[in-house]
Amino acid sequence: MKPGRQSGSMRYAVAGALLIAVAGAALAFVHHFLVTRDLNTLNERNNILLARVFSNIIWPDISDFVATAYKLPLDKLKTHEIIAATRARTTEMAENVPLLKVKIFDLSGLTVFSTEPSQIGEMKATYPGFVAARNGEVASIAGPRERFSAIEGEVYDRHILSSYVPILNTEGEIEGVFEIYTDVTETAAQLRNAGMLQLAVVALTFLLLFEIGLNLIRHRDRIITDTHAEQLRLTESTVAAEEASRAKSALLANMSHELRTPLNAILGFAETIRLQPFGAIGSPKYLTYLEDIWKSGRHLLDIVDNVLEMARIDNGRIKLNLSGVSITDLAGGAVRLADSMTDGPRAPIRANLPNVPVMLLVDEQRIRRVLTELLSNARKFTPPHGSIEIAARWRRTGTFEVAVTDTGIGMAPEDIGRVLVPFNKVDSPYANASYGPRLGLPLARMLTELHGGTLSIESVLGKGTCVTIAFPERCLLEERDPVIATRYTR
Repeated sequence: MKPGRQSGSMRYAVAGALLIAVAGAALAFVHHFLVTRDLNTLNERNNILLARVFSNIIWPDISDFVATAYKLPLDKLKTHEIIAATRARTTEMAENVPLLKVKIFDLSGLTVFSTEPSQIGEMKATYPGFVAARNGEVASIAGPRERFSAIEGEVYDRHILSSYVPILNTEGEIEGVFEIYTDVTETAAQLRNAGMLQLAVVALTFLLLFEIGLNLIRHRDRIITDTHAEQLRLTESTVAAEEASRAKSALLANMSHELRTPLNAILGFAETIRLQPFGAIGSPKYLTYLEDIWKSGRHLLDIVDNVLEMARIDNGRIKLNLSGVSITDLAGGAVRLADSMTDGPRAPIRANLPNVPVMLLVDEQRIRRVLTELLSNARKFTPPHGSIEIAARWRRTGTFEVAVTDTGIGMAPEDIGRVLVPFNKVDSPYANASYGPRLGLPLARMLTELHGGTLSIESVLGKGTCVTIAFPERCLLEERDPVIATRYTR
């Protein structure tokens, strides 16, 4: 089996490496696209604001000149006193902003003004950016420049954003076009660094998943090897061993999928808080995200706890801590726990317990967990206007039963057995798929059977469900003095 094991691991390693390489290339492309888009969007807004400022300060003094500038000879246009005054004001305004160059065009596309004098008189009528601005839109393009002629002189190795912005009069009519060049080198570097950090996190995640998968493959192969060795000695256990191997593989596959959903929520909301797109931490929005992160983490922890508990039971490594506890205390604690796990509108829970408190010899923590799971499950599938009841009763057979009954969506007869299988989901138009893996009922049955009891389900689709756990006579202790009937609704 060793050659086969090495071959299987090698095939997984090659396929995984190819997959990671393809995914990495795709992520790099998406990262470049998103960084460029975000950079353009962010800085285009800044350029529009700069254009509005220039329009308010400079345009009133130069608008009439721009409208008639086409009549002037080029040499007079370049040396006109209005051009000199505008350049001086532009240079002064650029001292406090990352402004590199400003151009002003008339409606024909003539460059009437530029902070670079040599460009005055150029025609841009067919330039896509000018055409877009002439039609009332803003057009921008960003990119690296090794050398650029700026207001302050020659600059080198800069990331520059150029935006064509229409100039509107008070009636909303276009009177000219601004072209604003700004230095976005620092912003581009910040976005690039943030993107690289995200890529690094994703790459590390891929590598971690790859390593986990490789270890799982090796572990699976070791199990297969050991299973074959065992089959040589115990041929009678061949079928059972194969079924166990398939069950373990299915469990691992299902767990990989089910753990990913709450984990994605945790990572998504955590990433949002880290980037702080809504401002500094302290915004109420972050408190909402933190609540979602906590709930997702709590849900993930519950899944892991249930899986570990089931694994301990399967391996025979669980020990019951038996003690005397009343059914009233068990039911009351379960109701309170179920209430604490439910937000928003919910169906009320009514308790109908014997007048005489019944003492049970059970593992209090685990039986309370069973009852809590039954109540929580009933709440999940019962509308707020429905009802839930937890009741206890003796049977003539000597057993003592606790039943949880709801008026929820119910199940078809063929689905009852399926809900007692870990990770099985019922294909029902009434079922809500958002509750994740189905571990509660299977675990509840296993814990009940550890006490020598049974768990049974009766259900009618669209009417409701009744789940009953029956304790054997050996779990009953002597009754205490009678007290008033215990009935309450929460």
